[in-house]
Amino acid sequence: MDIVTIQSRVTWGYVGNAVAVPVLQALGISAWPVDTVRLSFHPGHGVPWRRLAEPDEVQELLTDSIEKAEPGVGFLMGYLGNPEQGQTLVNMVTRERDAGRASPFYLDPAFGDDPGGTYVDPTIIEFYSQEAIQHADVVMPNRYELAMLSGQDITSVDDAIQAALMLISTGCKSVMASSIPTSDNTLANVYVDAGQAFCSESKRIPLKSKGTGDLLSAAFCGFHSTGHAPNQSLARASAIVRRACIHASENKLSELNMISLLRDIHTGIAPLPVEPRT
Repeated sequence: MDIVTIQSRVTWGYVGNAVAVPVLQALGISAWPVDTVRLSFHPGHGVPWRRLAEPDEVQELLTDSIEKAEPGVGFLMGYLGNPEQGQTLVNMVTRERDAGRASPFYLDPAFGDDPGGTYVDPTIIEFYSQEAIQHADVVMPNRYELAMLSGQDITSVDDAIQAALMLISTGCKSVMASSIPTSDNTLANVYVDAGQAFCSESKRIPLKSKGTGDLLSAAFCGFHSTGHAPNQSLARASAIVRRACIHASENKLSELNMISLLRDIHTGIAPLPVEPRT
């Protein structure tokens, strides 16, 4: 299955489509980028050059890439510059499904994080909450985003499961939430759907690098869209992110080392343990 990935693009560094495309390709998937915002580098490194894609540009790029892609194309949506860009993709997903084509939709509602808080216009959060989530097969927020979307305080895996079930009740099929606190020293990634929940814990790693959320979303999308079970997708995607974080932390990198990571993905990274939760 081909994946059209609609999110930001940096010239220097590894966030947004600069990380999603090579990771999906390393997992054997043809990934076609539609860039919502072009930046010289991540704003965490200073004030970058920035240019927003107009909605008609996003529309044309999506239309042409879908027509050329393999039948049954999937979608991965991350950072948006405005709600109109996201609405264009939701309309495409709806069109493909109305035509009887399998079109899985993976949504990473990229709008904030701990400890920095929200970094987008509130209208984008409103779009995620009131429109995009209802169409998604998998919603992939971090702890901060899950708390904002659900309106619930999240301090544990149990809290995350309850918040995920609330989102599922609004129409999405499942939730894969990241960076859920389990203790002072550990974090968990959690998968929840209407019938099951899984948790993968690992130690906190001090990190300056950006893009780990984008990396996790792309890796989970890559495994899940190619037929891996949710628990297997969670285990393998979490292991990829942990490998990237360990290497970046040990070497005090300001950006992830994608060259090393892609080599490791091709060689094989052992999945992290996953346990079922009730």
